[in-house]
Amino acid sequence: MPTVVPGILADQVKAVSNTALPASLATYAQMWAVGVKGPLYDIYFVETLGGPRTICFMKLYFRFVAGKSETWTSQQEMVGFATRWQADIQNKFNMKSLTTTSSGRIVGLEFHFGSGLYSWEPGDHWTIDVVKVPKGQFYTSNVEHAHGNIVGRTTLFSNDLAPITRQADNKSYRQRPAIHEFVHMIGLPDEYEEKCDANGMRADGFKCSGKPRDPRYVKDYPSVANLGERIRFDHLDAIRNWTKLVAPLSPVEKDRPSLKGITDALAFLKGVPGNDDKTPVMLAKLR
Repeated sequence: MPTVVPGILADQVKAVSNTALPASLATYAQMWAVGVKGPLYDIYFVETLGGPRTICFMKLYFRFVAGKSETWTSQQEMVGFATRWQADIQNKFNMKSLTTTSSGRIVGLEFHFGSGLYSWEPGDHWTIDVVKVPKGQFYTSNVEHAHGNIVGRTTLFSNDLAPITRQADNKSYRQRPAIHEFVHMIGLPDEYEEKCDANGMRADGFKCSGKPRDPRYVKDYPSVANLGERIRFDHLDAIRNWTKLVAPLSPVEKDRPSLKGITDALAFLKGVPGNDDKTPVMLAKLR
């Protein structure tokens, strides 16, 4: 069965109505919720006694793969990696202040996960392959977004929760590969300058993507999308913009627009098969 690493919503209040939150978060407290399902994650705006939250929920299928010379020794080792991955992501990306509503209330951001270790399940957003490699060895991880009927796929290595040192302009930056790859899982591109040889190959042996980097950010080495782990304000723009468009629907806010008014909040779903301007918005029934 899927497992969820607990977050800070637990035990605040009892749920007062049916909710759009996934079943694995059904015991998490809220007074009201609105959400939509997406290809990278499902996203919800939730009212709690502790204030409003935006929750990004990813359903994951972890697969643990033997390397050329190493194998996973036990289920405990595999569960340990999956549990630590979720906790590290939450510790890095969850925050008390994502944005404010029109009435000035602070909205927090939380990532939550449902993860399976044995089989793919309908509704999974990502398959995460974790390859076992010798301690101290690092390889190039990668993320492939979903396309057509293919679920998104992330390839990590068993050392990717440990930091590595990257060099640029005579300075050193530490970054955990798994943290960097997660920014791609929420839709962000690389910011570092891609250096290619005459044959279009990188120093690590992989073919260059050919995608131009935004010149504004190629020297921003501490950025989590570059060589470090610092989260910049604009990294969460897609989530923040969705939140600001949906928050006025809350009964706690003063001026509530019609449901038609949040069409733009679904912009991050454009181009996904089966999603259009008639995408249903799931609302909790208010008591």
